[in-house]
This record gives sequence, C-alpha cells and structure tokens, in this order.
Amino acid sequence: MTYHQLGSVTVGMVETAGLDVAQVVTQVTAALDEDLAYGPDVTTEATVPAGQSVEAVVAARRGGILAGLPVALVAIDLVIGAGQWGLLEHRDDGSVLSPGDHALRL
Repeated sequence: MTYHQLGSVTVGMVETAGLDVAQVVTQVTAALDEDLAYGPDVTTEATVPAGQSVEAVVAARRGGILAGLPVALVAIDLVIGAGQWGLLEHRDDGSVLSPGDHALRL
C-alpha cells in the first residue's frame, strides 16, 4: 500500500512526545500493512461514498489515562493524508478520561 507523508502538526506532536518520528512511522506502517493486507475495509468501501466528509470522535469506553495520541495521528496522516482532515478537538497524552470523554475529534 502507498502511504501519505506526515504533516507538520503530526510531526511536531510526535517530537513533543519525545518519540522518534521515523521509528513511529515504521511501526505504524507495519501495523497498517497487516491490517490492510487484503485491501481497504469492505464495509466502508460499500457504504461511504468517495469524497464523503464526516466527523469522527474517539471516546473513552472506560476511565483511564490517555496515551498514544500522536501515534494515532500518524496513522491518520499516513492513510488519509495531511491536510485532508482537521483536528477539531484533542486531549493531551496523560489526560485523565472518564467514560464518554472525547480523546480526539476529527
């Protein structure tokens, strides 16, 4: 699969988290290659028109501490492409989340 380049916002968030950007990209790409080995999600392909704009929320199912947000943004940039989505709301890693709290809204 061909992936997009990371945007500057994502790179900055990964670096601010103290992570090596190249290593994160390598790990996320490996995970995506495994997940998408048989092509794109067939349900999404069948039900969501190309070019469709949507709003997505990642919310906590249970209470806990948020970890890994910059890595999630790497996956989004690689698959969707920087500039093709907008970060509307997010919590920082280390934030305490209660059930239903938004960790991320795109």
